[in-house]
Amino acid sequence: MSDNFTGGLDAVVGYGQRSAVRFANYDDNGAGWVIGDSFFIGYSTTNGPVNLGHGWLKGIAPTAALAFDDRIYVPNGQQFNFCAIGDATGWETQSAGASYIIPTSTQGQQSAVVGFGQYQGCLAVYTRTFTQIWATSGDPSQFVKKQSLDNCGCIASQTIKSIGDYDVLALGDTGVWSLRVRDSSSNAIRSDVGSPINPAIRTMLSAYADPTTIAACSIVEPSTNQYWIFVPDATDPVTPDPAVATKSKLFVLSYFPNIAITAWSTFDCVDSGAKKFTPSKFVVCNGQVYCRGTSEDGKEYLYQYTGYDATLATAELPWLSGKEPARVKIAKSLYVVGSGNWTIKASMDFREANIPWNSVGTFSKPSFDIGRLPWASKGTHFKVQASTTDASAAVLSSLVIRYELDKEI
Repeated sequence: MSDNFTGGLDAVVGYGQRSAVRFANYDDNGAGWVIGDSFFIGYSTTNGPVNLGHGWLKGIAPTAALAFDDRIYVPNGQQFNFCAIGDATGWETQSAGASYIIPTSTQGQQSAVVGFGQYQGCLAVYTRTFTQIWATSGDPSQFVKKQSLDNCGCIASQTIKSIGDYDVLALGDTGVWSLRVRDSSSNAIRSDVGSPINPAIRTMLSAYADPTTIAACSIVEPSTNQYWIFVPDATDPVTPDPAVATKSKLFVLSYFPNIAITAWSTFDCVDSGAKKFTPSKFVVCNGQVYCRGTSEDGKEYLYQYTGYDATLATAELPWLSGKEPARVKIAKSLYVVGSGNWTIKASMDFREANIPWNSVGTFSKPSFDIGRLPWASKGTHFKVQASTTDASAAVLSSLVIRYELDKEI
C-alpha cells in the first residue's frame, strides 16, 4: 500500500531564533540611565563585524569634504574619516575600505583637522598647526604618511584650492601660502606666495578673537587659472551697509611661473547694479564661476561672473633696486608693452611715506614703436604705477626701465 501524502502542507521557510533584549534601567552599580547616555550594538558575520546604531560619524557636522580617489574624506575632530571605495553611504567597519586616521605631530598640542587638498596624487591633510601628505590605498591599513610640515596650517577650509597638481593654496594664521613641490624628489615645501598681501590679511585677522571663525572662501577661476580668495573683515557686517565703505576684500592671484609673473589684485565685491555683497561660497559649473552672497538688501543671491566690466585698474610694482640697493640710479626713460589706454607714473623717493609720483606719460600701444617715455629722476630704488584711463579692455605685458648707475652711498 502506498501513500501520496494527500492533504500535506507546502514547505515553510525557516527563521532563526528571535530573542527579546531588554536594556535594564540600572547598571551593576545601581545607577540609573540619564539623558545623554548611549549604548552600542555590534555583531559579527562571516564578512566581519557589523555596527548598528551610532557609528564613527556620530554627532559631527563636517565643515569640509573632499572627493578624492573614489572616496569622500571629512574632518572629524582630531581625526579624519573616509567612506568605502565607491560608496559614499558606507562609513562603518562593515563597509570595505571605510575607516579613520588620526594624524599626529611632535610639535605640541594636537590640532583638529580643518580640510584637505590634492597634492601630487596624494592627500594633503590640513590642521591649524601642521599639514601632512598621505599616500592612500584601497586598504586603510596601508595608508602611509609621506611628509609632515609643522607650523604650516590652515584656518579656513574653504580656502584650500589646488592649482594643477603642484600647488595647493590655503589661508593660515600668517596669511596665504602654498604647498609646493620642491624638486624632482616631489617633496613639498612652504612657499609664501601671498607675501604682497599677507600684511593686510594679518591686520584683518587680528580683529578676530578666534581667527578660525573667519568665513573666508576661495575658488580657482577656470578660464585664467587664477586663485580668488575673499577675506572678510571682522568689523564689516554680513549684510553690507550701502553708506559705509567695506574693508573686506577679494584678492586674486595671477601666477605664471614660466614667464616669472606673480601678482595680486584687490577687488571690492560689487554686483552689476553697484550693490555691495558678501560672498559665502564659490563654485564652478560649466566653466563659469558662481558665488552665493548676501547683498545690501539682506537677501541671498547667486552671482555669476561673466567677464570684465567698467572697473578701472591700477598695477603697481614694489620698490625695486636692480639688485644694488646701495647704488644711486639716474633714471632715463621707460618702455611699456601692452594694449588699451594707460597712464604711467613713477617715483624714486624711497623714504617718503606718501609717494610723490612723477607723471611719465600715456600709451595705447607698445612704446617701442613710438619711442621711449622720458623720465628723469635720481635715487637708490624705483617704483612704477600703471592705471587704465577708461572702461575698454587693457593688457599690461612688460615694462623696461632705463637708468645709469651712479655712486655708491
